[in-house]
Amino acid sequence: LVDLARVYAERFPKDEIRWSEIGPSLLTGIVNMHPQHGFAILPPEFANPIAWWDCPGSLLAATALAADAAFVHLYNETWRRACVDKNAPYPAGSLMARLAALA
Repeated sequence: LVDLARVYAERFPKDEIRWSEIGPSLLTGIVNMHPQHGFAILPPEFANPIAWWDCPGSLLAATALAADAAFVHLYNETWRRACVDKNAPYPAGSLMARLAALA
């Protein structure tokens, strides 16, 4: 499935790609086209517990992560669109400050 998504993504005209078109939308389409793929499809929260529409606000708040979260997608584009400097110091106690302290 990932190899097929890569082939599709490589063929998209770069100047015509809309945001998320070769991300979630593409993967969902490929999974739906190949229902017998044999992989377990888990809910988005399994891998990424924060929704894109809650960023960067949730990341800059004292948000808690589920202990079983596999990773956190920081949604760079939502920061840019909100005119928030992702390189500025993070608010004390925020999720981003806690994650940065782990690095």
